[in-house]
Amino acid sequence: MTTDNSGTAVLVLTESLDDYGPMVALAIRRPDLALTPILREPASSLPDPGPTVTMHEFLRDAAPETVELWRHFQVLWHRWAAPLDSFHPVRWYLTAVTGGPHRAVHRSVDAQLQQLGRVREERLAAMARLLGGDIPDVGEGAVLGWGTPEWSLPGMLLAARTGRPYLWEPTAVEAVRAAQQWSGPLTLSFPHDEVTVEQIAQLATSRSWTARGRLADGLALATRPVGFLTATSVEVLSSVVGRQLTLELPLTATTTSVFTGLDTDPEVGPDSFLLNRERSAVGYLEAMGGVNALFLSGHSREDLFHLGPDALCGRSAQNAPFAPGSRLPACVHDGRCVKDGEVLPAHALTAPVAFFNSCNVMRLGGDGAFDPHFTLPFTYQEGSGVAAVGSRRTRFGDDNVELVLAERLVRTGRSVGEVVRLLNNAIPLWGREAPDYLVLGDQQFAPFAAGADRAQVVTRATDGQAVEVLFTEVESELLELRLPSPGPDPSVRVLDAVGPDGQPCDIDLRTAIALEEDGSARLFVFSWQTLRLNSLSLRVEPVRPHQDLVQDLGRVLTNATAYRRLLRTYLPGFDNTEQELRARATALTRRRVESRTAPRALREADAAADDLRSTVARLDEALCDHLLGRIGSGAFVWLEQFESVDGTFQVTRHLPPTVCPYCRARVVLREYRHDYHPQVAREFALCSTCGNVWDVAGGVHPPIALGEDTARRGSEHAQGVLITNNQDRPLRGAVGLRLYQSDQHGVSVTPGAQVVEVPPRSSREYWFTLKLPDGLPAHMEFLRGFFVSNLDVSVFQRNLWIKPTHDDADRPRQTLPSVTVWPPTGTVLSEVMTRRHP
Repeated sequence: MTTDNSGTAVLVLTESLDDYGPMVALAIRRPDLALTPILREPASSLPDPGPTVTMHEFLRDAAPETVELWRHFQVLWHRWAAPLDSFHPVRWYLTAVTGGPHRAVHRSVDAQLQQLGRVREERLAAMARLLGGDIPDVGEGAVLGWGTPEWSLPGMLLAARTGRPYLWEPTAVEAVRAAQQWSGPLTLSFPHDEVTVEQIAQLATSRSWTARGRLADGLALATRPVGFLTATSVEVLSSVVGRQLTLELPLTATTTSVFTGLDTDPEVGPDSFLLNRERSAVGYLEAMGGVNALFLSGHSREDLFHLGPDALCGRSAQNAPFAPGSRLPACVHDGRCVKDGEVLPAHALTAPVAFFNSCNVMRLGGDGAFDPHFTLPFTYQEGSGVAAVGSRRTRFGDDNVELVLAERLVRTGRSVGEVVRLLNNAIPLWGREAPDYLVLGDQQFAPFAAGADRAQVVTRATDGQAVEVLFTEVESELLELRLPSPGPDPSVRVLDAVGPDGQPCDIDLRTAIALEEDGSARLFVFSWQTLRLNSLSLRVEPVRPHQDLVQDLGRVLTNATAYRRLLRTYLPGFDNTEQELRARATALTRRRVESRTAPRALREADAAADDLRSTVARLDEALCDHLLGRIGSGAFVWLEQFESVDGTFQVTRHLPPTVCPYCRARVVLREYRHDYHPQVAREFALCSTCGNVWDVAGGVHPPIALGEDTARRGSEHAQGVLITNNQDRPLRGAVGLRLYQSDQHGVSVTPGAQVVEVPPRSSREYWFTLKLPDGLPAHMEFLRGFFVSNLDVSVFQRNLWIKPTHDDADRPRQTLPSVTVWPPTGTVLSEVMTRRHP
């Protein structure tokens, strides 16, 4: 039980507000009576609340001192309500909690009100001090109310019976301020129509922090649980609070999950039921019996949750008149539901807790699609509901994992509010949704005791900021580990799992990472049922897997589009290859998305990544081979290919000049961009003295030819290429070189093209051997090469002087003077040159 009395809790029916108010005060002053009043008007059409006694029956059997105290509260109620035809909630709350002789209570309350009235900041903490604590225990939480006074009564009863301070403010604006100044868990009690959508958001994150990281960057994430304790009427709200206070806790941990979009049928525990797409119907839901928590994921509107051909209906049982101009559903206008199957009223659900992963169900603040009496969670409160969780807007989150995590967290004994806080803080790193689940009810309500929680854990930091985790002797509802620094976009990989029988097992695990204010995070590992394993080994990495490949593929596919006209000419079957590449890239993306919640998907992602990397490497090598063949066999200029043959590139600007890496003369630079894909850029360089060039894709450091600039015919000549990677990821591709138009003379180069892989922020040399026949003219010729990476073509060139086999007139090789940087050191242009050629 949530009460602190030793008697049997009893619901006491009161038929008017003038009876309910004094009975609330009596219940607060005398917790030993196990008295829980609810308001139920004589003509009420709400469902039967279960075993109750009337107020008159209770007083008939009560002790004389109890009756006398009730009479005293009746007198004070009417006396204090008379001047304004209402009562002051804080006065009434203090009257109820203040002990002593009846006739002296009002003097003590007046003094307390004067003291509280002088407080402008941290009023909840001041109220806690008034109740006897020098330093309030904010960890226990508080109840904060506002609005029409009669709505305060259920909230103050809940606060007093659960040991929390209570404060009432006249308006939501003042309540927002008070909420921001209280750091502990908070339950908000108010009339449903006296708050705006903006204020709901402010209150939900009234104590929050701004997350950092790729997916969560800029999001306000809550540091404490918040619950919204409201309903469509004081009658219903009093029943919700009464129901919570009279439940014998903890409840038996039995759950039903309804996943209308799930086609598989995973195995769940013996105390759980799962209704997938095939079993999503009213009959199946009713057959589940009296479970204590319900998790529903599927399509909905504010008034209707789809159960295959059937529906869960949000129409209220109250005979409340509709406001003028209210928007009403088809059942009112046409006399029948839009669904042809069976319709189950939400107030017929027997579970005291319900989670909805569906659209537009949580109508808190502002207008909804229909009148408030056609709202699923509000109608659910009219029956057995104590706490409902849902979102106010359309959702596109994961159909399964959000509620699987919620179900596992509830089984750890956490309160509903803390479950929702952790769920909201985990959602951003799953990628598809934003954190906006709300609790309708008391955030402190914890329906279940903590379930199985046994595991040994060892962690080890590895290179690259990854963390390896080993769980052993596992029997737990879910595994939880605090990560000091999860990284900007973390991922979890299963390394090994061994079942209770000592054999490797392929368990269908799910993972979540919930961010916390101090920069740490909680790692949750869970499945559809209690985890029982000999061991489980994981690796938590700070970034998503295959991120380098994804960036490379982005460049490949962009280049495939920008250079398509040329590539279709160079590479036979390129159109088919490109389509296949795009399909495989899509499959990789899907597996990577799935792996955010299901690590098993990483195995398929790994296989897809290996296949894609091989395909890209083959494309790069084939393109490099083709270009090398064109250079060796005839006049071929890459600039003419993209500028004239393709025709969609043009000069966009002239860049500051730099120096030639071969002769140190001035080099003129200009930038080209694709007209329709402006992110595809090129840098073309031309030396004013030796005529050597580079022509590289944007962001690629120009390759530099290495080795002597003279070679003797009739011999072999070593020629190298320096490939520099100025990126933070590996640089891959193919590189080769040829002597311009030399095939006719029988010049050969080995190897033909080399595979390139350069680590981040480093350089590597790749060497080739040119075999120069005797018949080669003794002349100066261009040594031109291509480096192809992700279909980016980069051209490099230097002059090579061919000499006879024996040349007695050879002069000694001239040593170049020390480098003179142009323009002078210290200018902006010299800084550009230094960056390009350190």
